[in-house]
Amino acid sequence: MNTRREQAVRMLLTFIAISALGASSQPANAAASYSEYVLRARFMEAMIYANPLKLLVAEYFIQHDGTWPSTLEQASRADPDDPMPGPSKFIRSASLGANGVLTVTFQSDVPEMGGKSVVFSPHADAEGFLTWTCSAPDIAENYRSVRCK
Repeated sequence: MNTRREQAVRMLLTFIAISALGASSQPANAAASYSEYVLRARFMEAMIYANPLKLLVAEYFIQHDGTWPSTLEQASRADPDDPMPGPSKFIRSASLGANGVLTVTFQSDVPEMGGKSVVFSPHADAEGFLTWTCSAPDIAENYRSVRCK
């Protein structure tokens, strides 16, 4: 009987030791995972920030028979009730280039993304329907949204 009890105690001690080893390695992994999660959230802010701007560009394109606005200000005049968003804690600016290409730039102090940009390019099909592609070649792929890889 004593040997069964000893075996049970040994098994319990082994289980506790393995659990302690696993728990001691988790804080470093958890911190790394949390940091990556935060950076992905920062990237998503650029995606969300761009949505109303993409809508303004698309509305202008439709209202002006397939002509792209030359600036965001020109696009926003098409809908004065929908003002453009200003800079945020993580987003420094947004600008519009040729063919409706929208560029959203991060503030310089954002870790891993400071001063880097996310570019949204519209594509119109023959019927005038718009789709947008996203690129951010200067930002590590593991921080980018699946829609921007």
